Amino acid sequence: MAKVREVEYLSIGGGMGSFCWVDTLRIHGVSFKDICVISPNKKPYRQLKLYCDAIGLTKNQRLRSDSGSRPDNFWGFPGYGLSEALDELKNKKFTKAAKLLLQLFFEPFIFGYYSPAAGRVYKALEREAKRIDWEKSLIIGHANNLTKFPDGRFKITYSRDNSIIARVVHLSLGHGKLRKIKSQKSKVKNAYELDNEFLNKIKRKGGTVMVIGRGTAAQKIVERLLDFKKIKVASLHREVESPKDFRGVKQKRFLSWRLQQFNWPRAAFGGGLMHESDSLWSLPSATPDKNWIRKVKNAIKDGRYEITKRPIKANFTIDCSGFGEAARTHEFYSKLIKKYNLPLTPNGSIRTGDAFEIEALCSYKTRVFISGALSGFSGPADSFFGAQFASFKTLENLNVKKMDFIESFEAWCRWLTNKKI
Repeated sequence: MAKVREVEYLSIGGGMGSFCWVDTLRIHGVSFKDICVISPNKKPYRQLKLYCDAIGLTKNQRLRSDSGSRPDNFWGFPGYGLSEALDELKNKKFTKAAKLLLQLFFEPFIFGYYSPAAGRVYKALEREAKRIDWEKSLIIGHANNLTKFPDGRFKITYSRDNSIIARVVHLSLGHGKLRKIKSQKSKVKNAYELDNEFLNKIKRKGGTVMVIGRGTAAQKIVERLLDFKKIKVASLHREVESPKDFRGVKQKRFLSWRLQQFNWPRAAFGGGLMHESDSLWSLPSATPDKNWIRKVKNAIKDGRYEITKRPIKANFTIDCSGFGEAARTHEFYSKLIKKYNLPLTPNGSIRTGDAFEIEALCSYKTRVFISGALSGFSGPADSFFGAQFASFKTLENLNVKKMDFIESFEAWCRWLTNKKI
């Protein structure tokens, strides 16, 4: 019989949400011995990197995030942009450093918005993971089930018959199942499952490729396909060229692509839009990338790109419609909802309180929190800054000593000099 371990804090998922939560606890003085993380991955950014690699977003390309949204930096300063500028100065690349500083101080009026390169984000997360002893808290495995004991504690089973007991549980298991269309598997792929074999087949055979969706994944896939020869690309957009969408919200557009730099305004993290995000939830949009727009315009002139309202006959189809947004599409969450009859939001996410706690599972001394995709209190929680925001809010419900200004400054200095906690 496997030994049952007991800890105070347990995070299930092991991705960006888990990392930000554990980082917040460690910075506030919690020992790695009191924390466990159940994850199928050794690195906290592995799933993010897999998705980026699948759609062709390399480590040198820029993510859809801003300078101050740093999951590796609790304080957000210096941001990615300032760090990059300082690195350029160290390398004596003064022109690049000056350009970056101008961009940061005058964005978006000069050189547009700043976004960090994927590789810079991975490297920074690697550094912080070592600093907080991430791997010492890590258990490699898949969580299967959560059971609440009469005394309020929680038992989590994982990887066959293993189990662990915790008083505080944090859930951040990512998205639900990928949306899939029924068709010939050899000719249809989801964007996040793309591999070189499928792309090489497109290159070799040529023809028409239909891309379903209009988010950032679809944007990257279209850009990638337009670099291939003998290929015509068709984007399937059900709604074409309208100044307003079905919510009555006006957006900047290019053809039928909705254009906006970020998914959510900052006010959605704690300002006037914090409780109004349901009406803005999860409508896909692309970034206003001038190079991409130029490439699409040239492809239209050459007859290599079109937008269609209805499915067309295509040699290959790439589905960029993303993941199921309802929590019931996730196996772990689905069992939890059914077992404890958890209330859901109108969009199908698990309903939480203001501190991201699942109130139906909490008791006097125990807590269950949920953040990231499928957490219902705040749509922007599924973002870098959102994961940090959710982690900070959970502290309001925990018996963890809060830092005063001096303690926070000292902790920031330790982060800046990369001193272990």
